[in-house]
Amino acid sequence: MSEQSQPLVLGGQNILEMKDKISGVLLEFSYRLPTQAERDAYTKATMRHKGNKVLSKANTFTEQAALGKRVLLGFKKGCLANEAGQIISSDKTDPDFDPSWKDLLDKYRKDILAAAGRRVINSTSSPDEENNFEVVEDFGEDPSTGLFDDISTDAEDPTNPLPTA
Repeated sequence: MSEQSQPLVLGGQNILEMKDKISGVLLEFSYRLPTQAERDAYTKATMRHKGNKVLSKANTFTEQAALGKRVLLGFKKGCLANEAGQIISSDKTDPDFDPSWKDLLDKYRKDILAAAGRRVINSTSSPDEENNFEVVEDFGEDPSTGLFDDISTDAEDPTNPLPTA
């Protein structure tokens, strides 16, 4: 291990930094890694089997946002403000605590939740996997079925699917 690299902390809380391209603000969130059940539900919601083909949903924004909403634990105070422009906090002991901070992100900036979900679900890769995925066929959006309905003939999945964001 080189001197500059940090060890991978297994479990617990992690920090995710991202720059908001609209405001220019550097956002800092704490998050947990998704559970295996959440990873399985995400995969089930974004992939389908059709014969011997695996179909990948091309637009996974909704699923990414739902996962982001589930894994975010908090944010650095000063990053977010409510509709009135008042700084809010995700710390329950802070006088500026706003228990609806995830709902505010869901209402106004679902893209931030989706970016968090995308980062945690695609958290590892090997050098030969980088940019080596091709969507062969998109199963698309079908409003007649639920977001996480399973149309495959795979074994029943005992995990709970992700809620919509």
